[in-house]
Amino acid sequence: MIKPITHEKLVFSSLSAGAMSLNMRQTKQQNLGFTLIEVLVALTVFALVSVAISSSVRQVVINADALERAQIARWLAEETRQQLLLGERQGSSQERLSFAGLEWDLQIIESAVPDNDLAQNINRYDLLITDLERLEGTEDEPNFVLSFLMRRP
Repeated sequence: MIKPITHEKLVFSSLSAGAMSLNMRQTKQQNLGFTLIEVLVALTVFALVSVAISSSVRQVVINADALERAQIARWLAEETRQQLLLGERQGSSQERLSFAGLEWDLQIIESAVPDNDLAQNINRYDLLITDLERLEGTEDEPNFVLSFLMRRP
């Protein structure tokens, strides 16, 4: 036999459903976002990582620039060496010149090697190449030094 639902049971069951629904809404609202502390911690971590990455990138750029300048100085030294070997340049000298869009100081130091049984009529050449637009902290040292021996003309 089917029992009829009384009015009291219907009211109780609808109140129970409403309370459950209200309770679920409160739970959902509590879990919808982050707390202020969580946001601040996330921003702090992001800031620290950003600072570390930017300083690393800055160092890479500085190293790349120094490497580029050293390579250009080497090309200039090799060019000068070839000119000395071909007789287009002679003796010690110091000059400023423009090469690869930069200003350079080129110093050629020629010194005689004492004659002995193994070496006769030989000069030593030291080529010192310095970037005039050099980076901070490198004022006292040339970008590139090339030393070689060559028979006297």
